Amino acid sequence: MLFRLRFVAGWAVIIFGLVATAAAQRPSLPPRPTAPQTVASASVDRVATKAPFTVNHVIKFAPGTERQRAALKKMAVVGGIVDGDFVTANEDLNDDGSKEIIVMSHSRSDCGTGGCATVVLQKRPNGIAVIFEQNVFEPLAVTNEKIGIYRALAIADDKGGIVIGDMRGTPMFGKQLVYPMNGH
Repeated sequence: MLFRLRFVAGWAVIIFGLVATAAAQRPSLPPRPTAPQTVASASVDRVATKAPFTVNHVIKFAPGTERQRAALKKMAVVGGIVDGDFVTANEDLNDDGSKEIIVMSHSRSDCGTGGCATVVLQKRPNGIAVIFEQNVFEPLAVTNEKIGIYRALAIADDKGGIVIGDMRGTPMFGKQLVYPMNGH
């Protein structure tokens, strides 16, 4: 599968490759955007990391439940994401033995050319912290390598690798496309 990238913001984080890829259609979910695009966020810091990153595994999402919806709606940052169809996954991104919760919208109102609204939540002694908030596309993978204390998320290709930017003339060209956690 060939992935094309388009620069849609004033800047992009090269190492992290904040991009979207075409997501597989799901019969029971609304149509997903098909054209992959670069997504840049001013809230993501530039971090010196060594490449290449490698895929540990592709994240397996499950449809969100009504019980999860009720609990997540109480959080302002997540509330809108769970208004419509959404999926969740549990992943230990910092190897502390406790799994973070990944919540991704599959609703038409939260998915567009920049991906679908996604947050990663981490349980802490003083409550729940949002450690990632970005629009992304599936399939998402967890990397073997870390940026700071967290493993990164990456857009996986159909061969189990990490998507490489292929649009000449952009800062993403030839770079692996991965997402760091906020505050890494």
